[in-house]
Amino acid sequence: MTSAAAALLVALAAAPTPAQEPATAQAAPLALRYRLQPGDHLVYRQRLERGVRSASVDSRSEAEWESHVLVLAERGGSWRVGIQRNRTRAELLRYREDGRDRLESERPAFLEGLAKRGTTFAETSWLTPSGAALLPWAAAREATSERLPLFHEIEPLPAGPVGAGASFASPGLLRMPMQAVGVETVAGEECLRLEGEGAGMKLRHWHCPSSGTLGRLEYEAQYAGPGGLEVTERYSLERVSMGRGALASWLRDAKTARGALTALAATDRLDVAPQALYALLDGAEADVERLVLAVAWRHRLAPPPADALQRLAASPSPRVAAIASRFLDAPTRPKAPDGLVRLARAVRSGAELPAWKGPIEAGWGRQALLAQRAPGQVPGATLRFMKTARFLGRPYVLHVPDDYRGDEPFPLIVVLGGGPGRAIPTAQTARSSLEPRGYLAVFPQANGMWWEKEPAAAVSALLAEVLADLNVDTDRVTLTGFSNGGTGSILYASRAPHRFAAVASLMGGGLPFFETTDPIDAAAIARIPFLFVHGDRDELIPSWASERTAKAMRKANPRAVAEVHVLPGRPHDVVYGRDEGLTFPFLEMQTRDAFPRQVSLRARTLEHPRAFWAEVLEKGGGVAEVDGTAEGGTIALRTRNVKRLRLLLRRELVDLSAPVRVTVDGKEAFLGPVAEDPALLLRSWRETGDPQLAHSAEVTLGVR
Repeated sequence: MTSAAAALLVALAAAPTPAQEPATAQAAPLALRYRLQPGDHLVYRQRLERGVRSASVDSRSEAEWESHVLVLAERGGSWRVGIQRNRTRAELLRYREDGRDRLESERPAFLEGLAKRGTTFAETSWLTPSGAALLPWAAAREATSERLPLFHEIEPLPAGPVGAGASFASPGLLRMPMQAVGVETVAGEECLRLEGEGAGMKLRHWHCPSSGTLGRLEYEAQYAGPGGLEVTERYSLERVSMGRGALASWLRDAKTARGALTALAATDRLDVAPQALYALLDGAEADVERLVLAVAWRHRLAPPPADALQRLAASPSPRVAAIASRFLDAPTRPKAPDGLVRLARAVRSGAELPAWKGPIEAGWGRQALLAQRAPGQVPGATLRFMKTARFLGRPYVLHVPDDYRGDEPFPLIVVLGGGPGRAIPTAQTARSSLEPRGYLAVFPQANGMWWEKEPAAAVSALLAEVLADLNVDTDRVTLTGFSNGGTGSILYASRAPHRFAAVASLMGGGLPFFETTDPIDAAAIARIPFLFVHGDRDELIPSWASERTAKAMRKANPRAVAEVHVLPGRPHDVVYGRDEGLTFPFLEMQTRDAFPRQVSLRARTLEHPRAFWAEVLEKGGGVAEVDGTAEGGTIALRTRNVKRLRLLLRRELVDLSAPVRVTVDGKEAFLGPVAEDPALLLRSWRETGDPQLAHSAEVTLGVR
């Protein structure tokens, strides 16, 4: 028995029991820590049993994986770890619908879902000796589950020493009350058992001080899934071997290559020569090709050999072809002037704004977008937490493409989930549809209905965070959601039409949903391209909700893009991956017109007072309405219930070299020169997080 294990036994033996008096002296509590070093290779066996029940369906499935934990490097007291989990078995064991056995008929769909997820999954992080992850963990894991992403082969340990019978709060994501129970033999070692229970979860894991590793982890969970489902899960993770290896051998082994490459892609140091990296392309599968190219692109390596690069650019894999094409196109990609890059850095950093004098030319906003820089991000769909004080710690999921490195703007999709609007299952639903695309995507958490005040405010705050932290092409920010989320997407588009290039509403309640409580004027959304997808047998939210919304939009604006697809034979089950491939291709085609010649603003309150270049500052009773057109140097406005408003101007919208004329309700309200102010442009860029929404001049008007 090792000295560490013996100390554990002494501490437990000295602990009082109900039948004993407290001991006068006890062995000192122990600090539990991992002891890893570069080259360590731990292998675990995973097993997940999952049951799903609804009013009509009862199903059960099992799956197993072999998990490889690779320690690539050590720095500053933490380890860079890559993890690859390879599925070894998966079965659908039961499927009953309305009391009838439908196991055989459902197996093809089960196998199709497995094929979409693939047989391997990889993720990475930097981990401290206490098991704290310095990078966000993946939210879309090797299986569909809301609980599985919360647990890993290196589980967080209590910060302070733990004695026998000690209680503590789990430092993991659940913050569950835990207790040190006793010493048990796991995988041939004496390991301390830690266990806890709460929030529909029972958790046990065993830390082994001799090896400084996790020996075993188990949980049982019950929780409500989307659409009223009741989910039960039993999970086990057990260490089966400990060995040593090296990066070169891990990269050549199919069981570990993806884990090693994923770790290399998410670090600022590359521990392999470019020629050795590119040698992996010979005969590799598409996902290995993708990862090799991603590592090379993120580390700014010279391109692969020309013949290999041309072959990869013609790959049937969309992501492989896209990243290979980046190397081919790199010499001709547009670049922003260095002075504008420095200016963008000052605006985005929150530093004191420089005394900039321009020039402010037409097209300045696009140049400013190209000048933006942001830190790199862990690729894949990872679990994050909001930083805004009001919503501090609120979870969300961020999907980052392999080739994002923060030095150029990427399109962004905001995705709102159905049911209770939880981020993790929504990200898992969209995974197979999003992964082939080079889009950033953010999945907010509703904790309720998207049209309620708190979720709506959280989405607005989260969008501001994302625009500040990532390099987003604000002319290509799109919004989508299904069911509850499809309804919410229409509401958010009406409140901030200037933010979104397009909206896709799947099974949403549309304008009819809001008719009796908070009516939405079709004119408020009619200038945004919309896609509506619905099933014709949807009994929960009938398809006419989408059809009536599109009709109202076309009536408000005959040029409105309002595309409707009613899918035959489909109930309330139209989600990403089951939308006939309509949603994301539609969103990809759209680019925002940041300076439309016509605007329609509807403001029930002054919480959402802006639409593009018009802003209500003071209103009367009822809904404030502003309809405006801008042509040359003239702006014509028609208003209702407005007392004071402001026009946010740029030379892309009006000719500021000559006097500007403004009419309000048929009467001239302003005529004269309007001076541009570079300081105003920079301030409004910082306030909006969007150089295309920044304005260099403004006119404030009182309305009689």
